Amino acid sequence: MAVKTSVTPNKLGIEAIKKHLAEVKRDFLDNPTGGSMEIRVVNFNKQVCMEFGLTLYLSDPRSGDLMERIDVTEHTRLGRIAVER
Repeated sequence: MAVKTSVTPNKLGIEAIKKHLAEVKRDFLDNPTGGSMEIRVVNFNKQVCMEFGLTLYLSDPRSGDLMERIDVTEHTRLGRIAVER
């Protein structure tokens, strides 16, 4: 889940957002050298959150419905979580 923050831009054009998301998708999801699909999805979500000023939350089977805030600037920890899932 991603949540808007105080640094999230308020007035972004829909077309500009779609274009930018397509570029990030190409760089992260469509890149087979980026690891497993789970790792690529996690890294895609982190990048989108960084670029749009969003906060990323993740839950795993151990936490049930309780979500944990993820530091999107830290790469290794989230990758480890994705592999464990």
